Amino acid sequence: MSKKLLIILLLILSTSSFGQFEVLSQSEHSVSWLDELQFKPKKTIKSQSLASNEASIVGEYIKQAYSSPSPYLGNNTSSTQLVWTDVIHYASGTYISPYFSMMDLGPDDYVVLRSPDNSRKWVYRDQGINGQGTKSGFWGIPIHGNTAIVELYVNSATGGKGYQISEFARGYTRAEMGFDGESICTTDDTQEAKCYMNSEPEVYEKARAVVRILSNGNAHCTGWLVGDEGHILTNEHCVTDQSSANNLTLELMAEGADCATNCSSALGCPGIVEATGPTFITDSGPLDYALLMPTNTVNDLPTTYGFMQLRATGAVLNEQIYIPQHPAGWGKRVAFSSSYPDDVNNNNGLGTANSISEAGCSGPEPDVGYWLDTQGGSSGSPVLGYSDHKIVALHHCRGSASCTTGNSGSDDPNRGVPIQAIIADLGANLPNGAVCDSPDAPTNVNAVANGDNQIDVSWSSPGAGSFLYDVYRAVGNCSSTTYEKIATGVSGTTYVDTDVSGTSEYAYKVKTYDTVEACTSVFSSCDTATATGICTLAPTFSGVEQVVNQKQNTCAVQVDWSQSVNNCGDDVVYNVYRSPLEEFTPSANNLVSSCETGTTFTDTGMVYGQDFYYSVQAEDNSNNGSGMCSAGNETSNLINMGVVATGPDNVAFSDDIDSGTGNWSTQAGTADSGTSAWEINTTTVNSAPNSWFVSDEPTTKDQLLILDEIINVSSAGLELRFNHNFNTEATWDGGVLEYTTDGGVTWFDILAGDGGSVAANPDRIIQNGYPSALRGGPATGRDAWSGTSSGWQQVVVSLSDFVGETVQFRWRMSCDGSVSGEGWYIDDVSVVEPTQCDFNDLIYADGFGPTPD
Repeated sequence: MSKKLLIILLLILSTSSFGQFEVLSQSEHSVSWLDELQFKPKKTIKSQSLASNEASIVGEYIKQAYSSPSPYLGNNTSSTQLVWTDVIHYASGTYISPYFSMMDLGPDDYVVLRSPDNSRKWVYRDQGINGQGTKSGFWGIPIHGNTAIVELYVNSATGGKGYQISEFARGYTRAEMGFDGESICTTDDTQEAKCYMNSEPEVYEKARAVVRILSNGNAHCTGWLVGDEGHILTNEHCVTDQSSANNLTLELMAEGADCATNCSSALGCPGIVEATGPTFITDSGPLDYALLMPTNTVNDLPTTYGFMQLRATGAVLNEQIYIPQHPAGWGKRVAFSSSYPDDVNNNNGLGTANSISEAGCSGPEPDVGYWLDTQGGSSGSPVLGYSDHKIVALHHCRGSASCTTGNSGSDDPNRGVPIQAIIADLGANLPNGAVCDSPDAPTNVNAVANGDNQIDVSWSSPGAGSFLYDVYRAVGNCSSTTYEKIATGVSGTTYVDTDVSGTSEYAYKVKTYDTVEACTSVFSSCDTATATGICTLAPTFSGVEQVVNQKQNTCAVQVDWSQSVNNCGDDVVYNVYRSPLEEFTPSANNLVSSCETGTTFTDTGMVYGQDFYYSVQAEDNSNNGSGMCSAGNETSNLINMGVVATGPDNVAFSDDIDSGTGNWSTQAGTADSGTSAWEINTTTVNSAPNSWFVSDEPTTKDQLLILDEIINVSSAGLELRFNHNFNTEATWDGGVLEYTTDGGVTWFDILAGDGGSVAANPDRIIQNGYPSALRGGPATGRDAWSGTSSGWQQVVVSLSDFVGETVQFRWRMSCDGSVSGEGWYIDDVSVVEPTQCDFNDLIYADGFGPTPD
């Protein structure tokens, strides 16, 4: 992102997309207040007309750093100590959301992000949301108002690394945001949700399950609870993968106290932040849906807010419909009435499914069309049939024209994906209770240890019916979030669990399965028991974390992992396994080292140029298992990671960008609309002090970074390598790598052929290739680096297809006409040839060698 990336997205998004994204801005430092911060000039919010579904951004990011002491000291007292405070303030901000670029806290230490009056706060522990504090970083929850306070509290004696904030987002005021009127069908007839509490109580009750979603500190969408397990459904153009889900904040009941309360401002009328960083379950681009599962919520979501159900048969032409939503990131509103002439004349001014065959915004299937009002940020809203209050469509866009004139012959209706298509596509991922009516859960769950290594579980039937039962178990107490199903289709009301470890506590829950409805209940209440008998529970361990080629004259690979926690015995060691097969089972035949006491191992038994895969297992010293070191309990089924051993690199070209622009040229492409060029950056680098950077902008962009060096490819072993870090609007904005073999007359994608001696090769990028295709912009239809890289990663391109050619390379940034992200960083570019390393056969004196499995 350029120094201060102002990504004002209009609420004026005349497009087939209405995701809400808001941006923020400015700050101050620890323990002392800045009296006044300079206001940034207001930007004109321009209308954009798109024939695609996209999310909208309103606001700005502010590049301003804060950090705790790193490392920070431990606490030798008996009470928790507040050791550091940062205050972030932006005078005209409507909310503040900091970006934690690093967080790594000691055990029992925590960071509090809060408002000055403590009306909103969130606690972060360890490495923050989903461990992202030591990976790509994460966005904190939004704090309503113009000030946020960050505090570090220390309990541990050891201390930790602390936190770093590299930027923050501030919400625009209502005046700065403007108003998106192109999806308002003549007049905005939406009303505050509370206006329907008495006149339409069932409409209001259903709207309780609507979620306001904040993404990346500045982007707004709407979602809703579906089924009885707490899933959330929204648009795919709002969240595309787990990386983007890590930066979501989920807020419910964001609505005014009464009908007269005006909530029409960015994040207006704060509700309850229930969760951050939900689990990404699945999505579909053509059907524009994404399914999420929040974890560690403040409340039980379905019990507290209710949930939506889906109508299996979808919408009926001309039926009455309504849409609860968070337009523009405002407090909750409901589109119920419609002043559009078609609805006034044909349905007494009520929302109507005017069409079930509109051209689809994101795929070949037709959409449901309606004249109910929406804005940017309404993306992901539920469209409900009034007759049964079930979902008939998932709102996601408007066509290429507006709906403001009242002339249905020229206006373009707002659109939703038919819900029956989403049901079919979800398949086994369809949330429980989303379509069927769930039975009641079992009652009176009871768990009792009954002899060594046995726990008996019993429960009561919920009543008369044709029921079977599924039994779930977690290690630990009832607050665990990691229950696994251990029995399916139990016909009675008892279950004997003999797969338990002595001295360990287990928690049990049960679900009812109604064989007539083919539907499952929510979880029962929980009960726990502590098993007796021998201790057989393997250590808690995450497995191998990285394998790194050492590039030495003698083939060598370093294998790293993190410390495990023993559940039995009083010590843990590690066993390292290796195989040429990616999917292999650790065994004595592929053991390369056992009884390792540290968290790293260097393997010098590699063969040059061959893929090898590693697995690391933790083993305790209980003598109660069959581990390779001392017959202890050993972990299993952990991930395998691969690597190829080579010798030192021969370097044909290298530039770390630290000497400036001497090897480079920048220019605008033919499709560019006058956007910012590539520039030297000093704030986000792979190796200090410099990198190249180009911003992701909400306008048509075509910017080129050209490596002037001409590469003479004389050997099939040459590789182009570079490190990059990108965060763009997923599937709409992104970067590609291109080459020329004729001195720049014609350029081709790195995977394409040149029409002559260089053939196309979809596998030419051998590490960290293009993740997705672009749906807009100058590079539309091409595979590209789009979305987020979750930090720095190295790209490796084989140049074997270019032997005998002289080649130049360029990096091309493509943006469509709206919405933006941060941008694309490039650093440490080189052309190298790995050399051969020598095989060290000394280890075979110990009986180890590269075995097939």
